[in-house]
Amino acid sequence: MKVFAVIPDGLSGGKVEEIVEAIIARIDEFDYVCIRQQRHSETLLRYFLTCNVSKEKIILYGNIELAINYDVAGVHFLAHDNRLATFKQHYPHKLAGQSIHSMAELDAASIADYFVVGPIYQSFSHPYKKQIGEKLLQTICERTTVPVIAIGGMTKEKGMSLEGTGVAGMAVSTSFFNMDDCGEM
Repeated sequence: MKVFAVIPDGLSGGKVEEIVEAIIARIDEFDYVCIRQQRHSETLLRYFLTCNVSKEKIILYGNIELAINYDVAGVHFLAHDNRLATFKQHYPHKLAGQSIHSMAELDAASIADYFVVGPIYQSFSHPYKKQIGEKLLQTICERTTVPVIAIGGMTKEKGMSLEGTGVAGMAVSTSFFNMDDCGEM
């Protein structure tokens, strides 16, 4: 199962530093590091590269120019971001992910290399966002051939309980501080 580490947007500077340091300390446990921080994405990107995190592990949220300039793995797009198809046309070798929160968004989705679906459970970073749950996650997995990454309140135990749903992996942000070993998912 793939594991994406996500640096959520909207956190205080100290919390971002804590998450970044925890990711770097356990970098081998993550397949990708997704930088969702919009205002500080270039600073965080440079820091990861300075700490010898491979460019092939880094995905930026919505920042095409920065992703191309630094030649990182790819860009993640929000559900209704119409730039995804054009991005894939111009950069077919780059990863393009897309957020999905409902069947309607799946039906309207562009050609992505992976979908991040959620929140599956209540999450620390979005505590008031409606959870889609395991049943809808499984339905989405059954309706697409695109790999699905589950997000929202993910823990090692919850990740293991999703094995029968068809997910290809999980994305963790603040919750991975409580995970002993993401790499054995």
